[in-house]
Amino acid sequence: MSKKYEILDVSRKVGGATVYRIRALRTIPGVVEAGALGGYIAGRKNLSDMGDCWVGGSAVVSGDAVVEDNALVLDRAQVRGHARILGTACVKGHALVEGHASVLDMALVTDSTLIGGTAIVTDQATVSGSAIVRGQARIEGSASVFDNATIEGRAVVADSARVCGAAQVRDTATVMEQAYVTDEAQVYNDSTVIGYARLKDRAQVYGNALVTDAVTMRNDARAYGNAQVIGAATLERNADLYERHHFFYVANASNDFEDLTFYRAADGSVHVTLDNFRVPVEDLLNQKDCPTEWRVLVSLAEARILGADLEFGRKDA
Repeated sequence: MSKKYEILDVSRKVGGATVYRIRALRTIPGVVEAGALGGYIAGRKNLSDMGDCWVGGSAVVSGDAVVEDNALVLDRAQVRGHARILGTACVKGHALVEGHASVLDMALVTDSTLIGGTAIVTDQATVSGSAIVRGQARIEGSASVFDNATIEGRAVVADSARVCGAAQVRDTATVMEQAYVTDEAQVYNDSTVIGYARLKDRAQVYGNALVTDAVTMRNDARAYGNAQVIGAATLERNADLYERHHFFYVANASNDFEDLTFYRAADGSVHVTLDNFRVPVEDLLNQKDCPTEWRVLVSLAEARILGADLEFGRKDA
């Protein structure tokens, strides 16, 4: 096997490790020309001579980290520890990949991100901004994690899901399909957020809760315990759901095609959102020309939410 690069006698110290500049001995189309300088490695074990993998710019690969196949480490990125960059994956910007983390397939890790622990970023997933992925977390499919989001524990972000802002997904939680988690929202324990669900502001999903379909949770809304929230329900600032019966969603509840979401509030009462606007049940009933069916729905919702709580001995919870 012929060598595709040489290690020069030009060294620097990075994080306590001595690394050496490399120079290409052959052209890698679209990446580097023969004779051009590359980045820095600690030794030949860090960069394979096979394939079109490359370390360029001022990037550093040290320790027992490996770059193989057609993977790229560029700009000022650092890869260290026992990390692996394989496939056609690209690590660039000021990104840091360390520990036993892996960036595989066509994944992109860029900007000032940190990938650590035994975390895996794979498929066509993207991690950018100042996001952190660590522990045994997996980012896969076409998922995107960006801004200041944190994914840790054994959490999974998959498919086309997006996690951004200062959101957190941790423990064994799963965010997948087209789900969107942003701002300071949190998904943790063994909960699942899927479908086209949207979590915003300081919304929380935890326990064994499931949030799916086109549900929107915002402000300080919480779904936990055994809660299952489906449909196009909208949960507002005081929503507090821990059982399946704690919400009641009705699509096209009037001739104007308005949607109603009834839900358990933190004080044990029933609140409602009318389309995307929260109103007390009393205000809903006091609206001029309040449809008769709305009055029936209020009775049904209160029976479902409050009646079931009384049956289970959870009047206040």
